[in-house]
Amino acid sequence: MANTKTTTISISTFAANVARNEGTLKSAATPYATCYAKADTTGKSQLLGEWKDGYVRGTFSLGSDFAASKGKAMQALVEAKKLDWKLYVAAIDRANSQFGYYISGTAGNKGAGKGTDSDDIAIPKNIRELAAALAEACNAYEGARKLASTAVANAFAATKRA
Repeated sequence: MANTKTTTISISTFAANVARNEGTLKSAATPYATCYAKADTTGKSQLLGEWKDGYVRGTFSLGSDFAASKGKAMQALVEAKKLDWKLYVAAIDRANSQFGYYISGTAGNKGAGKGTDSDDIAIPKNIRELAAALAEACNAYEGARKLASTAVANAFAATKRA
């Protein structure tokens, strides 16, 4: 059995180490962020796709031969029988978040993709009117259903049992 040494550090020390590494990662990402900023829509989409593929490969230890298997991380997971859908979705969510932080600069910006609150979205007048009409129709249906249920219950209660 190998002799292993355990080092215990405080959470503050751990946080300081994370912060130091964040700075290094952010600095290393600068060329990619510059490339992303100058890219057209297709280029941005390609960079995001390659980032997700690499992130998933790294998360699930699928190797680093990215050129030979570009865009095939999920296929590799299925073949390796490592696919746990919840873990895969979580990895994609983290990849998107990290891409926003390191590359696109959209992490935490309101109005940047998923960060938009539904209350801030303008709804066209015709859609609002249709939604109001649907809500009114649902209320009318519920009212009619309750009346019918009450009538059935009253009719059942009024019948004589043997």
